[in-house]
Amino acid sequence: SGSLIRAAMKQRKRSRAATKPSEAGSAARYASFVAPRGGMASMIERLAAKLPDENIRLNSPVEFVRPTEDGRWLVGGCQPGQTADTFDGVIIATPAHHAATILDEFDAKLSLELRQVEYASCAVVSLAYDRKQIEHSLDAFGFVVPLVEQRSILACNFSSVKYAGRAPDSTVLMRVFLGGDCQAGLLRLPHDDLITLAKLEVSDLLGIRGEPLLTQIKRHCRALPQYTIGHQDRVRRIEARLTPTIALAGSAYHGVGIPACVASGHAAADRLLQTPIKRNALQRRVPQPA
Repeated sequence: SGSLIRAAMKQRKRSRAATKPSEAGSAARYASFVAPRGGMASMIERLAAKLPDENIRLNSPVEFVRPTEDGRWLVGGCQPGQTADTFDGVIIATPAHHAATILDEFDAKLSLELRQVEYASCAVVSLAYDRKQIEHSLDAFGFVVPLVEQRSILACNFSSVKYAGRAPDSTVLMRVFLGGDCQAGLLRLPHDDLITLAKLEVSDLLGIRGEPLLTQIKRHCRALPQYTIGHQDRVRRIEARLTPTIALAGSAYHGVGIPACVASGHAAADRLLQTPIKRNALQRRVPQPA
């Protein structure tokens, strides 16, 4: 191509031509984005199905994890009728602020560091339209909205363009995000007002006529960890205070995406399994992969 830049530009054009979504708006063309056909919940359901029923305890909130004299861990809660159990190793895969409460009796300094991990909340409004209602070509998987635009939404995801099977043919499903760290005040609005805001914004930006075929709203409170300045140093201090038989996993530390969370779970399990103390006992408790 004569130069690296021209070669990169040609490759980009070829990629765009190969991934351009159809006018129907319901068939995914972006191979880099994947999701389970049955939704994200199917991942958890599949994992649960691989475990014996007695290994899963529901409606049993853990409120403390404290070390025992023999080097194990006492795990329990304070709900009526709830008992504490002893384990060789523990992985805490909760948001950082919940982990802070659970570990307060074990290490107050560790809990303080965990509480410094900031979280933001958001609301997600799902809207479905007939493709004919939308003027925009929808030649992308969505868009983000910088604050300088002075809009009331953070982003919009064209779910049925991004993922196959998310909407019937000739219809479009989109998810509109509101709130976040910089517009947290919007989340004080009632559901109907947030839905109205979402409809007004996408109608203006995408040239949408008429009312949506479907509306749905879901609020996620303190669900988005914020990697503020100094986050990596904080995580290093947190991990340095952990003993070999306790580990942390989840989106609060090394990445918010599903692959990063899965990786953190594997790393936490490996940490416990590689610990010489009570290693055989730990291996007996970990289910083998399918």
